[in-house]
Amino acid sequence: MLQGLVHSPVSGSLGRQCAWRKSAPCVNASRPWRRGAKRCPKQQSALKLCAQQYDVVGLGNLCVDVISPVDSLPKGPKNMQMLDELNAGPLDETSWEVGGNCNFLIAAARMGLRTASVGHAGCDVYGDFLAKTLHDEGVEALERIAPPTSSSDSADGTYSSPTPEEAALLQQTLICFVLVDPLGRHAFCSLYDFGPWPLLRGINHLPRRAMELVESARTVFVNGFIFDELRLDVVQEACQVAMQKGGAVFFDPGPRCFTMMEGSRRVALDTILNLSTVVLLTEEEAAVVTGQQKAEAAARSLLSRKDAFTRWCVVKQGAHGATLASKDPANGAITIHQSPGFKVAVQDTVGCGDSFASAVVLGYNNSLPIPLTLALANAVGAATAMGRGAGRSVAKAEQVRALLLRCLDGVHHEQRMSQAYSDVVLRQAINIVQAQLDLAHIDRRPSMVASFHDQDMVQTN
Repeated sequence: MLQGLVHSPVSGSLGRQCAWRKSAPCVNASRPWRRGAKRCPKQQSALKLCAQQYDVVGLGNLCVDVISPVDSLPKGPKNMQMLDELNAGPLDETSWEVGGNCNFLIAAARMGLRTASVGHAGCDVYGDFLAKTLHDEGVEALERIAPPTSSSDSADGTYSSPTPEEAALLQQTLICFVLVDPLGRHAFCSLYDFGPWPLLRGINHLPRRAMELVESARTVFVNGFIFDELRLDVVQEACQVAMQKGGAVFFDPGPRCFTMMEGSRRVALDTILNLSTVVLLTEEEAAVVTGQQKAEAAARSLLSRKDAFTRWCVVKQGAHGATLASKDPANGAITIHQSPGFKVAVQDTVGCGDSFASAVVLGYNNSLPIPLTLALANAVGAATAMGRGAGRSVAKAEQVRALLLRCLDGVHHEQRMSQAYSDVVLRQAINIVQAQLDLAHIDRRPSMVASFHDQDMVQTN
């Protein structure tokens, strides 16, 4: 059905927005919220010309993290008894933070991308907390996928009848306990760990309004936890619809790839890898998925998969930066780009990969040169590492700009890795981040890319 389909990044999407803004969302557990749901006539006309209203829509993996200090991290495998004991204690709201794909969504919104989410948030206080937090952080829409009490979607096969136990799960927001010992080390415990997968049984298709959000996205961002929630065919359908509408699919398998090496979960992993326009992995994940120990070899392996649509493969290398392999759709030639990391005082690495990914989406969507995209991504990831925690603690654009300025001014000359980042690249990165900051202070969002393509950009080919 998608034979021959190739995504091409389109410049200037940030200039398609209208200055007219409307009311704040309704944070109600029984209905999704949308920010600016009503539109002025000019905006309606613009949307008829360009159906891709959002820069990126995050699909699935919404959860609330509960930070739980412990004397020592548990030894041995996790078990349901541990989870039950954690659930039995009082859950103070001051210990709550949004997690999962929320890290990416908040980072993307802070980088000036128009963001929306399609995922599961239950009809409980955690779901309301999650929805309000995303709204407050600038995520413009949240479409919940759990079946409502009454809906036309129920009659068209979107949902099937779950068991009472499954129905109860569909009304609950996923909680992930983040266990933190006195040394700041982390361990995680949630229903994701135990299955049976997928957890959200009874969802046969994304509901109509959720699919409309997917169709409206220039990019759909998916991570490996989606297969703990939804069946492969549901995820596959959403990705194919996005591609048919001209969107890109970004896939970050994450640590869940270690559980997807055989059986039906390996089939799911291979299917989405082949559908993805851009794949992002850590070095460890890339080695597990491809069997190649070197970042460049692993990236080449993923781009060389038969019948794959992948254009970029990005291997995240932590403090050492990143390796990006790009594939020319015309002749299949693969080019390797390597970019060093920024040396910073690391406080916490949680959320760094999600922050990094938000800048890769920004660069890909707007056809920025790959060296510039990687410089931005490494800077955003490094700025997040300088803070503690994820969720609302991921880097803000002001922090990214400050880091880049320090590098340009030579305050941390060693961060330049022997002048690996030229002054031109750093200035361009600073200007882009500043433009994103300016968007927060004006109603009409100008085309960021149009202004930067007039400069002497670093060539990608």
